Amino acid sequence: MIRVGFTILCLFFCLSGTLFAGAQTDETPITAKDLEGEWVGLNYFCETPTPPQRMIFEAIGPKIVATKTLGDDCVPAGHRTFEGTLSGNTIQGVHYVSSGPFTSIYTIPITMTVNDVNAIDSSFGSQFRRGDGVEPEEVPDELGEIEVTVINKRTGRSVRFRHVSVTNPETGQTVGKTMLSKTSKGKASFVGIEPGTYVVAFEDERWSEATRKASATVEAGETTKVKLELDFDAVEVAGFVLALNKKNKGEDLRDVKVSVVFSDGHIVQTHTDDMGMFKVNYDKAPASYTLEATLASKGGEFTVRSNAGFGGALVRVPSRRFDIDKPRVFKGLFLKQRSLSLSGSLNAVQKKSVEHGGTYYFNTYTAMKFARDKLGLRFDHNLPVDATLWSTESTGATYFRNESKIEISGTKGQSERSNPSSPDNREYHEFGHHVMADSAMGGENTYTSRIDGEHNHGGISNGRSVDSVLEGFAEFFSIWVENDPVYNWGAATDLENNFQNMWRPKRDASGTIMTDAQGKEQGESVMREEFQVAALLWDLLDSNRDPGDYIDLTDAQMWAVINRVQIKDVPSIYREVRGPLRGQRTVPGSPLDDVDTLFVAHRFFSDVNGNGKWDTGEQIGVADFYHKRGSNTVRHNIPTLENSDIEFTLPADIDGLRQVQMVLQYPDGTRTDLGTGFVNDNRLTIEVPDNAKFLEIQPLLAGYSAQPIRITPLQYAEALVDSWDGDEATLLSIDVDVTPVDLSTPTDPTIDLDFDGLWIGWQGSGPQYVLVEGAVRAPEILSDGVELYRGSDRSFHYKDIEETSMERFFSVFTIDANGNVSKPLEIRWPIDGQDDDQSGFAWWLWLLIALVGLGIIWIITRRRKRDA
Repeated sequence: MIRVGFTILCLFFCLSGTLFAGAQTDETPITAKDLEGEWVGLNYFCETPTPPQRMIFEAIGPKIVATKTLGDDCVPAGHRTFEGTLSGNTIQGVHYVSSGPFTSIYTIPITMTVNDVNAIDSSFGSQFRRGDGVEPEEVPDELGEIEVTVINKRTGRSVRFRHVSVTNPETGQTVGKTMLSKTSKGKASFVGIEPGTYVVAFEDERWSEATRKASATVEAGETTKVKLELDFDAVEVAGFVLALNKKNKGEDLRDVKVSVVFSDGHIVQTHTDDMGMFKVNYDKAPASYTLEATLASKGGEFTVRSNAGFGGALVRVPSRRFDIDKPRVFKGLFLKQRSLSLSGSLNAVQKKSVEHGGTYYFNTYTAMKFARDKLGLRFDHNLPVDATLWSTESTGATYFRNESKIEISGTKGQSERSNPSSPDNREYHEFGHHVMADSAMGGENTYTSRIDGEHNHGGISNGRSVDSVLEGFAEFFSIWVENDPVYNWGAATDLENNFQNMWRPKRDASGTIMTDAQGKEQGESVMREEFQVAALLWDLLDSNRDPGDYIDLTDAQMWAVINRVQIKDVPSIYREVRGPLRGQRTVPGSPLDDVDTLFVAHRFFSDVNGNGKWDTGEQIGVADFYHKRGSNTVRHNIPTLENSDIEFTLPADIDGLRQVQMVLQYPDGTRTDLGTGFVNDNRLTIEVPDNAKFLEIQPLLAGYSAQPIRITPLQYAEALVDSWDGDEATLLSIDVDVTPVDLSTPTDPTIDLDFDGLWIGWQGSGPQYVLVEGAVRAPEILSDGVELYRGSDRSFHYKDIEETSMERFFSVFTIDANGNVSKPLEIRWPIDGQDDDQSGFAWWLWLLIALVGLGIIWIITRRRKRDA
């Protein structure tokens, strides 16, 4: 046991020497970490008396940031004095200076030479010393000193990152001012103070006057100790409400009702603003509070409900209990399943509804705000619109006009925002139905409905084009909100090319589907009529001059044309559009004016001879291109979500694929960028239009280059038929060909709290770096979150973050000029044992100290027994 105790003791002192001594040898290069700590700055120049400046050096990767704890009137305490990057024994950076007392502060380039770990000289003439390199300040015997300790009475913790001043009450002159640094433990010393009575003040007026100020009497040659135990009488509670999107980012939730419930029973209600922020004030300061966000818009336009976990009631989001430990507390509600801010009373099902409900609220609010602000729509039709998740009334997502409700089924993944087969979002589309019901098109009981025998999404199988206009307007509204024709509906969909086709099988006289000699089903591909309508409406609005599109209406003109009671079917759209645009002819000598040209381009004419093009005498403005309207022949729908997924197979050492980039290439060389496709469980839903040359899919992987995947329309069609006939769950299985990139992953992550944000640092060999923040996980690729920084520096100052107690996830990638990306270095805040209130001490170090203590006690006990 003596050997064990000695081993533990030796282990402690060996480690502590490594951890705390920071001793350097001639062979060991000086690192930024070696320079951390308290320093004195000499030879500062200011017109006012300039005492030796005091400052804290912080290491962020290879970067040194020096913040003054004792300054002057030119660059005061609390401000940075320099920052720069250490390379060898040189620091290249900037010095903060001003032209005189109380004037604006600016930066100048500076080169600093590191002589050793205790001495640095700058090209600006200033010097920095610590330890033996600092000459003790001589305090004349006739002067005294004030030592101030500042404690938060509610937490018992020392206060950091705030200013303390000493003022002569008779003259009003401030004789000393300093900032409580991260390592000051709430203490500040003022030396060389003339005898007399002074006011010591903590310079934050939100704390109560009685606790933040004290009188101090200084006597010659003595140190007067003052302790400020801060408290407050009123509180301001502020925060935010965020939803989660597919891109690992947070979205501000606007107009959400927030209830602040104080521990004394007092409740204050408010709504979030346009930034998703809220703020309330209370003239008392109880011990704690909770938050509750209700997913109902402030104007009463819509609500979000859920059958899962909430029994069909409104989704209400309670927070955990937060302490009121400052006169202004700032906490956020992040509506994600793994959120530290959510109440522990929520079960897993409820947390899932909270996350999905937040996403549905954000998307529906976006659609509602567009209709209200852009179109000037007055919402007065059976409000609110109740959107219910995990409904049993619908097999997908359905709008019910009479009840003003939207039902989203959970049975086919419609409520699963992360499901690979679910739409990008259907909230725009379904709320678009309500916009139609609330407008002249559908208001005052003029909303056109399907009649018996007509089917939703039935297209030409219906006797009229009424359903196609209902669904086509809703899809057009979705595009209008996004202002983008490349709008996802379960796949990459380019409405400009009308490729949302349906397969119409050929049948014999008995009704049996006919096949060819190889057993393949015979038939024809027919247009999905509702998308013809959506594409037609979009071409009236957009400014792209696609073939046959010479019309470019403004938003106001477009709404004036279609917001009419007459709009019911395709012929009615034709009549209303022709009114204001009659006679407009862009192509001289053309037999068709611009309106007729556009309707022909979208195949809204009667192709009597079946040659697929318009001939003189064929009627324009009708939805009967195939001359088969109302035939009600059973047809296959668009590729069903369950069997139109491609599945990626990756090497065993790659942990899945999250995102791809998709581009449609056409035979004429033109391209349509379909944006990012989101992969789940290595599956992605696709469609390839008939008129494309191929769909190119580029897997996005960090640390690897991947060969692009190309799928032609023929490959797609054959795979689709095979999957129908064989009842396969997967359209195609594709092996992803990858090669590791020759880029090193950044190393040595550093993250620390500063007085105005977080410092994030890393090491690496470059040449360039990208820092990305994720909402629910450390980003796995560059587009998996919000890009914060791109450049050659190895540190980033994330400024002005109020909510530093919220979990934050970061990744740093190395990139090069060829577009290669390394694997990510993950960084997380808060780190273990550290938060926004107090620097922590690593748990293992406490354990080590405890073990050492036990070892020492055991040794002493054994010796006493032996001596006895």
